[in-house]
Amino acid sequence: SLRGGGAPPSARLIPRTGLLARFEDIPRGSIVTLVAPGGYGKSTLLDTWACAVTSTAVIVSLEPFHDSAQQFGRHLVERIAEHGVELASLLQDIRSAEPDWPRVLMPRLLTTLAGKDLVLLLDDVHVLADPGAVDLLDSLANHLPASVTLVLSGRRLPPVRLAKRNLQGRVVNLTEADLELHRDDLEALRSAQLSSADLDRIYELTGGWPAGVRLALLAR
Repeated sequence: SLRGGGAPPSARLIPRTGLLARFEDIPRGSIVTLVAPGGYGKSTLLDTWACAVTSTAVIVSLEPFHDSAQQFGRHLVERIAEHGVELASLLQDIRSAEPDWPRVLMPRLLTTLAGKDLVLLLDDVHVLADPGAVDLLDSLANHLPASVTLVLSGRRLPPVRLAKRNLQGRVVNLTEADLELHRDDLEALRSAQLSSADLDRIYELTGGWPAGVRLALLAR
C-alpha cells in the first residue's frame, strides 16, 4: 500500500469517483474531517485520495503508542521528511533528550511547511488523548499554512478547536453518510458470478455499509 511506499490501491476496489471529485474542489489551507465508525473504508479512502492528488500527499497512520507529544511530533516529522520535505535540522533536534514541541519544534515545522503544496492525511486520530499530543494537533490545525490541506480521519475527533476555520468556510466535514455505498456503486462488481439480482440482494442486506459489502462478497 501507499503507507509503505508501494503500489497504489488495488484497481478491484469500488471507485469512489464522487468523493474524489469533491476533494478536488477543496481549497488549500482547508481542514477535512472524516469521522465514521469502523468498517466504512476511511483508510482505504485516504490511500485512494493520496494516489489521486497532484500535490505531495503524506499519510500519517497513528497508533496508540503515538499518544504523547514527543511520539506524535516525531512520527509526524519523520513521515513528512520521507516524502522529500527538507527537515534535516528538525530531525536532529527531535531526538534530543527533552524536545520542546509546543514552543520550539511545532512552530519550526509550521514555518518549514509554509509554501509547500502538501496534503497531510492523519489516520486514526482518535488514538490521541494525551493533552500534549492533542495540543500539538490543535496547534497544527489552527496555524495550518495556507498551502497545506489537513485531513483528520478517525472514529472520533480529539478536542481540536475548529470553530474559527469553520466560520471561514475552511472546514469540510464528512461522516458515514458520505462513505456509504450506493446501489450504483456496486455495479463495478458486476461479473459472470454476480448478477444484478445478486447485487440488489447484497445492497439490501448491507445498506451500503462498505465492510458489510465485503463480508457479503466473501460469504459468496
